[in-house]
Amino acid sequence: MSNFQRYMNFDQAQRRGEAALDAQTLSNDFNAEANPTRLRSIVADAGRREVDTRIAEATEADKVAISGEAARQAPIATDQAQHNLDHARNLAPHQVNLASATATAGKANAAAARMRGFYESLNLVQQGNIPAARQVAAAYGEEIPEEILTNTTFLAQVSRIAEAAQARHPNSPANQEKFIQTALEGLQHETLGQERTADPTFVYNVPGAPEPATVAGTDDAASRKMQALIQGGVEPEQARKIAYGQLRIHKDPVTNEVTLVDLGTNEIVPLRTQGAQEEPVEPVGVPTPGSEETLYGGADNAVGAVPTVVDLLSGVTGQFSDELTAPDVTAARQNFNTAQNELIRALSVNPRFPVAEMTRIREEIAIDKGIFNSPERARLQMSALDSSLRRRLVQEQETSVDNSMPVEARKNARQAANDISRFLEVMGVPQIDQMSVDELNAMDPASMTETEIKRASDRLDLLLGGASGTSGEPTEPAQQPPQMTQGEAVRVQSQEEFDALPSGSLFINPSDGRTLRKN
Repeated sequence: MSNFQRYMNFDQAQRRGEAALDAQTLSNDFNAEANPTRLRSIVADAGRREVDTRIAEATEADKVAISGEAARQAPIATDQAQHNLDHARNLAPHQVNLASATATAGKANAAAARMRGFYESLNLVQQGNIPAARQVAAAYGEEIPEEILTNTTFLAQVSRIAEAAQARHPNSPANQEKFIQTALEGLQHETLGQERTADPTFVYNVPGAPEPATVAGTDDAASRKMQALIQGGVEPEQARKIAYGQLRIHKDPVTNEVTLVDLGTNEIVPLRTQGAQEEPVEPVGVPTPGSEETLYGGADNAVGAVPTVVDLLSGVTGQFSDELTAPDVTAARQNFNTAQNELIRALSVNPRFPVAEMTRIREEIAIDKGIFNSPERARLQMSALDSSLRRRLVQEQETSVDNSMPVEARKNARQAANDISRFLEVMGVPQIDQMSVDELNAMDPASMTETEIKRASDRLDLLLGGASGTSGEPTEPAQQPPQMTQGEAVRVQSQEEFDALPSGSLFINPSDGRTLRKN
């Protein structure tokens, strides 16, 4: 008989017992109608005991069968438990191995991430982009050692070690990292010996590396000065020597030329800037006399490599403050900033210019004064800005007198036109097409672009060699426009003028503006 059948029989027996109990209860209730209360209670109890006895008798066999089945199932459950235990014991080594492999992979990924950050930041340091290098290193949880930033010789050695690590272990960042660490330790030992391995100045004792005047890493002020100079565009090695007192800035009181003096040899060396052009760019487009107070006329003092470095050194290195205080540089910079900010502030409160339009105007008038800029480029930017703002000025002036526009709109347009006019006046870009003969003659061709010279010549032709008057009266013979010269050089406008020059004469090539000597 199956366990299920036994359970069914047990259930049926219980049901029969309950039915018998119900019948007996009904019978007892019937008898209770004629018997006293005590008698009814005794009879009822006897009936219940009789029913319980019959139920026990009916289910005893089933209980015995169920107990026997449980006894037979016990060994099976024990075997299953033993099997589960054995399986867990067998699986444990695999789980341990998997955990170990996961940890190893995690270490490899971490090493790969560190090396990516190291190589990327090292590359940025080599390019001179120190802020970006610091940012990349920080993103990978690293910090660039100060010695790599301050010693070009050591930086070159680290770069060679990094290249060797990648060549020897191309597929293992962890081994590359270990190789670099070992090589750097070896370089440190080789340079100083075992007894001075922990010396923080060891990098300056690398063969060929210059010795600083003070201890790097302990002179925080010098380090900050050096970093400020590097970020401002000074060549790193010169920045280090300036910060540590090996080079001193010198400004010629007559020519205003900025040079450096090597205090060890008294040798004068040129100031080198990162990304600077090999040859200086000649300034162009000098405005009319008396306009040096304008932004256009002050471009030589406000932009370019040397003015930027002079301004930087004046603020960063206190030892040069007396020698490098440059009122012309400071005033020109302030004029740039003040004029731009005033125009932006004036237009930003004008309802005619929404946020998007103000953003475009702000970008348009933001003339770059960075280290890689030049006076020539600044003047070109200002000339382009002048043309753009004059077009906008015409639009605002037309709107201000347009009777079809609301009164408030005309008022705002008139205010915008006044603000733009003031800025154009401060910027002071020369309007060659509106100059008189005297103003044109006062211009210096040596500091003009080819386009400006062409426009000036055309303007002179128009003013001095115009056509016959409308009245029919004869006009005076047209005067030849005066030749514009650059020192002793003569600007030639035609082949005939060139042929007329004596041999050995200096002339200005009209195609590229270069000064040449005729054979």
